[in-house]
Amino acid sequence: MSVSQIKAIAIEIATEILEAAKSGSLDSVVLKYDTQGKPIGDLSRVYSHSGIYVFTIEKEGALAASYVGKCENDGRLRQHITGKNLNGTPLKPSVGRKYDEILETLGRGFTVRVNLYSNEEFDKSSLSCIEIKALEIAKQEFKNIFPREKHWIQRIG
Repeated sequence: MSVSQIKAIAIEIATEILEAAKSGSLDSVVLKYDTQGKPIGDLSRVYSHSGIYVFTIEKEGALAASYVGKCENDGRLRQHITGKNLNGTPLKPSVGRKYDEILETLGRGFTVRVNLYSNEEFDKSSLSCIEIKALEIAKQEFKNIFPREKHWIQRIG
């Protein structure tokens, strides 16, 4: 298989995942927080997720993917949602940014949803490949849909 074929497949799969997240056809949870910034509801299936996750934001009928990540049941998604390590201590500022972005976005009247995509065939390399391609696509789409909003995607520039 050539590199151009791999690229085409990555675009196809990443696009499918993003479209599924935006259409509501993935397992998803609307994120809500109490006044102390603690997530409300049972998020155990979110915290134990392995695969790709897509944060979407929505306001006044407009919806876009604000961030895409990967996790291998490693607690990363829980850290994004809670802003804390497993032992309850706050994350370092460089790591805890997604939590702040979620709360800031909710404070501006958006709905924030986390969408979960799994595939048993994923391994580290395929997860990374699809995550990065989905981030690239999501970043451009986000700028088109919410040109005045700051996107959450910083890793890829």
